[in-house]
Amino acid sequence: MSPQTTKHVTDAGQAIIKIAPRWTTWVVQTLEHHGPLQPGALAKNLPFVPNGVLAKRLTRMAADGLIESAAPRKPVALTPLGASLRDVHTALGDWSRQHDLLAPPAPEAERVEDALHHLAYKHLAPFLYHLTSNPGATIAQLAHALDLPYVSAQYGVVRLCASGILVEDNGGLRARGNLFVTRAGVDAPGLLDQITSWNRPKPHDRMAAAPHRPLSRKAPAPDAPRRENAVRVPPAVPEFSHVEHVTPWSLPSPPAGAPTRR
Repeated sequence: MSPQTTKHVTDAGQAIIKIAPRWTTWVVQTLEHHGPLQPGALAKNLPFVPNGVLAKRLTRMAADGLIESAAPRKPVALTPLGASLRDVHTALGDWSRQHDLLAPPAPEAERVEDALHHLAYKHLAPFLYHLTSNPGATIAQLAHALDLPYVSAQYGVVRLCASGILVEDNGGLRARGNLFVTRAGVDAPGLLDQITSWNRPKPHDRMAAAPHRPLSRKAPAPDAPRRENAVRVPPAVPEFSHVEHVTPWSLPSPPAGAPTRR
């Protein structure tokens, strides 16, 4: 890849690291819907998130510039950067629905986090760049072109095939097949571009002019979940960080009577 492309990949990775960790999207969408909240009120709106986990997530989000400083007894509020995630979240949710990446029903925040997990693999962009120009390449050819160990390339292919971003054809028990980019994969670079653009420094006057409370939204499409419902429904997946863990695991949805923190 060219130096410019390499920098773009790095910038996209840095942006995803900010917004992909578990519960970040839930906090952003809750504050977007309700406006600034006292820490206790925020916790009541997210009763399925343990207090200690939520406190650590708020500290990290403040350090990343997504919320105002998480000081005790001070309302938790989105910064202009955090508020500007709305369009990114909408694009991620639409991508997930269009390509059936998460089975419905699912809270919108959960759908966005799941989409970010699919995009969080650090070699995603190089894989897509190479396979778009060289459809049908094998894992060995991909590893050679990107100067990666075969095992690393194989891991990435398995992960991206499971995510529905790549597909492997003509493989067998003893030989790997040819790799192709799926429709979801074709659309992925556009999302990476949007996430990268979101994280670029904005002119100070534009940032200062951005409101600190949720902006008005267009009415969602009839088949899209409402945001206020999306941030109240407990997630149907186990706790894990999309960045700290390289692969998710699957568990049944919690039973209707499962206890939650009050």
